[in-house]
Amino acid sequence: MSTNVTFKYGDYEFSPRPLLSINSEPLKTPDGSGYGVIHKISLEGDLISTTAAELDSGILQVFNDATTLREAISEDGKLLVIDCNGSGIVSGYPRIESYSISPESDNFTRRAGYTIDFEMPTINLGSGNDPFNSSIYPPFIESCSESWDVEFADERMPFDWTVGSSTFEKFGYKLAVTHTVDVQARIAYTGDRVSNIPWDDARSYATGRLGFDNEFVTLTGVLGLPGTGYFTQIDTFNNYRQVSVDKTNGSIQVVETFIVTPSGSGSLPNNAIETFDISSSQSEGVTTVSINGEIEGLCNLGYTGDGSSNSGFYSASSKYSAASGYYNIVKGRMFDRASAAYSSISGACSNRALNSTVRTRTIGINPVEGRVSYNYEYDTVPSGCLTGLCLLSQNLSIDDVLQTDVTAQHVIPGRAAGPIIQDIGTITARTRTVNVELVVLPPTDCSTVTAIYSPVPTGQVQNFIDVISGDLLSNYSQVFVSSQTQNWNFSVGRYTKTIAFTYNNCTS
Repeated sequence: MSTNVTFKYGDYEFSPRPLLSINSEPLKTPDGSGYGVIHKISLEGDLISTTAAELDSGILQVFNDATTLREAISEDGKLLVIDCNGSGIVSGYPRIESYSISPESDNFTRRAGYTIDFEMPTINLGSGNDPFNSSIYPPFIESCSESWDVEFADERMPFDWTVGSSTFEKFGYKLAVTHTVDVQARIAYTGDRVSNIPWDDARSYATGRLGFDNEFVTLTGVLGLPGTGYFTQIDTFNNYRQVSVDKTNGSIQVVETFIVTPSGSGSLPNNAIETFDISSSQSEGVTTVSINGEIEGLCNLGYTGDGSSNSGFYSASSKYSAASGYYNIVKGRMFDRASAAYSSISGACSNRALNSTVRTRTIGINPVEGRVSYNYEYDTVPSGCLTGLCLLSQNLSIDDVLQTDVTAQHVIPGRAAGPIIQDIGTITARTRTVNVELVVLPPTDCSTVTAIYSPVPTGQVQNFIDVISGDLLSNYSQVFVSSQTQNWNFSVGRYTKTIAFTYNNCTS
């Protein structure tokens, strides 16, 4: 029984039948898994002139056959069929890897040798499916590398700080994590010149490998995270992605970064990074403590869905909302921080306590970058007799005009020595003038007089004056208000009040 084996690629049939070799190479990863098998098929044969007309044409006929062969294999993805007696042995849609046409011993007069190398990511044996490639393998992926890089951001380690008797701050570590996924896909033809899109296959495969994986960050036995007291779990922020697609090469690289920080029972939120420094200076016996800091908010980012209108990139929280929320908590701790620093760096001659009133305060915000900056200054100057949130500065003074002799002057005409001064046996009354100068915040409502005067602590001013007048009334039988003025420049927030008392005793 004769055997008839045919080889066809598209409409071109190789005859006589060439030598056939099939080589299958598995695509393996270092961990032992893989991405399937690449099949390489090689055909080796001759283009031969057999009829009288072909032989008469000689070298021209061989060149014509070579041209026909080149045109037949000029396109990838045609159907390759190896058939034996009408039954398919091997079929598939390959890519042309290489081909060569070379002279034989007759130097192209009757024949020419050829070699064609095909490559197929899948192969059908007869009418069945490819036994080497199945659904357990990702479709048409050639290689994938995935790496994790973990480091302490700015070498920020966890530490505790006691500020004041009731405030205990805990700062957690901050990790900078980089996750890189690099995928290379290969082209494959699933029908007559119908192929997949390699870069899109690479994208789909890479998407399934993205996201945070706690296993590669905590690294028990290496970093041993999380830890440090009450920090029992970790949160992730700032999941930014950088994507690089090589459409021609069919590859994609995705680099995603995370900020990882512990969560738990800390007294400070973990969705921001705060840096600050505290400095102390002294001038003419007054110590000034300055706190300069910046808060960088961290955001929660998400990437979901398949690109439809109901899915995609989203931000669960903004960096600025995180930074401003963090600041609203720590702004009430600035004096405690300044006091803790002052007590640890003040010299032996510094025996005055730090004044809790803020002398200067500067706040800066950057909503676009999600940052809040601040500067607070405290000093050891006493806070003064008057207090209030709207009170920015105060200057209180008491002026006394003491008793003097009362005399009469008699001018004598022609007396070169001048007038005669005569003691008339009495003295002047005493006066005490109280002056109050305040700088307060201007009013925000001018609809009524009460609203206009609302920032001025008039009650405290009067109480202070009553202390002075009460002392005079306790020690002298005659006390009179000799002058009293008041000025309120509410456009700039400057208030002054001056009152003078004249006082004496009825008896000697």
